[in-house]
Amino acid sequence: MSLFSPAGTNYIVVQDLAAAVAWYIEKLSLRKIKIEMDNPEGCVALGFSPEESALVLGPPFEGPSDELTHMLYASKISKARDFLISRV
Repeated sequence: MSLFSPAGTNYIVVQDLAAAVAWYIEKLSLRKIKIEMDNPEGCVALGFSPEESALVLGPPFEGPSDELTHMLYASKISKARDFLISRV
C-alpha cells in the first residue's frame, strides 16, 4: 500500500514526456498504467496501483484553462515527508 493516494486524476502539462515520466517514477515510485482517456495521444497515465490513476502527463490541450492545484493525499504525513526527502 502506498503512502499516497490521488485526489482525483491530476493532468500535468509537460514539455519532455520521457523525462517527466522517469522523474515521477523515480521520485514517487509511480508506475505506468492503462486507463480510458478521451485523448490518449501523447499522454502517459501513472499510478500507485494498476487500478487507480494518480497523474496523467501530456502535452498542452485545448480545453478548460482552470488553474488547478494538483494534489495527493497522505494519511501518514511524517512518513510521507521522510519518504519524499529521501528521494531528493
